[in-house]
Amino acid sequence: MSAATALRPAEAPAPLTVAIASKASLRPAWQQLVGALKHKGWPVQVISNWVHELPGPASNWNEEWRASIDEAGRGDLLIARVCVDDRADVVIAQVGAALGAGKRVAILGTHPLLDRLGADPLVDFWVPGAGLEAVEDALRTRRMLP
Repeated sequence: MSAATALRPAEAPAPLTVAIASKASLRPAWQQLVGALKHKGWPVQVISNWVHELPGPASNWNEEWRASIDEAGRGDLLIARVCVDDRADVVIAQVGAALGAGKRVAILGTHPLLDRLGADPLVDFWVPGAGLEAVEDALRTRRMLP
């Protein structure tokens, strides 16, 4: 073994990547979730750019929606917050991207189009405020938490 190999620090496991699908008006709640995750020190990275920086009025919303759909397919976990009366078109597209990529989806709330996914083994339904619990469940499933 060379000296360089002996001094190489052990690699930390990759964090759980989480994408968020939700109405932009709920952004403050998602920012609180990000803060709670940091406070707990859990190995989680929220990859949804809109949670960190809301697009401005001059933004190209087609590009923003496409980016959020791409993020949903890249994350290890998608947290989708819906209400029964939401239009939810982009959220539904994000759920489809995540499931198409074989990723877990935590649906917070209920929506007639998404309720049909109840038998899918990658989908879990949670009450609307259970984002932290959904992340904790995903971490425990991956044995990233005791």
